Amino acid sequence: MPSGTSHTGPNPAGAPAVSWRVECADCLTLLPGLEADSFGAVITDAPYGIDFHDEAWDGRAIDEAAAAASGGIQVGRQEGFQRWCALWGAECLRVLLPGGHLLCFAAPRMAHRLGCGLEEAGFEVRDTLMWVFGTGMPKSRHLGEGRSADLKPASAYPLYSATATCEPAYALKPKVSPRLPPQPPHAA
Repeated sequence: MPSGTSHTGPNPAGAPAVSWRVECADCLTLLPGLEADSFGAVITDAPYGIDFHDEAWDGRAIDEAAAAASGGIQVGRQEGFQRWCALWGAECLRVLLPGGHLLCFAAPRMAHRLGCGLEEAGFEVRDTLMWVFGTGMPKSRHLGEGRSADLKPASAYPLYSATATCEPAYALKPKVSPRLPPQPPHAA
């Protein structure tokens, strides 16, 4: 769908009469115009902040929005992504009903920044769901001198969050205990 359009569709056969629609727009533009406490859930596969194919929506636009919200102060890519997540996360929290839920996907290397941004917005990260798959391109980084760091992430990290006012506290039984394998920065 082109940006700025919406689509309203029928309910599946046998479903109760409920209206739904899909909006295709910049969340920082769309969300402030929505009524507070009006959604039971937000499910999103927001940009990952990894500068995918040098696309502005996954890099420069995030940096610019984070800088604008910080009084023009430029920060690094990861901190900027976290600030950007806090911006739209605060609006999601505002439009969610008390006890509502947010499910958002993240790239493995930015999932922690997404989680921190959503916590800054007022969410409580309750669980992490894992979407495990075995397809796609191996991710690597050329380190020079014939060396590279080849890893093929076999998962995406949807973070399951709930509003801080959700009682009682339901939780998912963890089946996977994710580990973060940090590395020191590599010299350019």
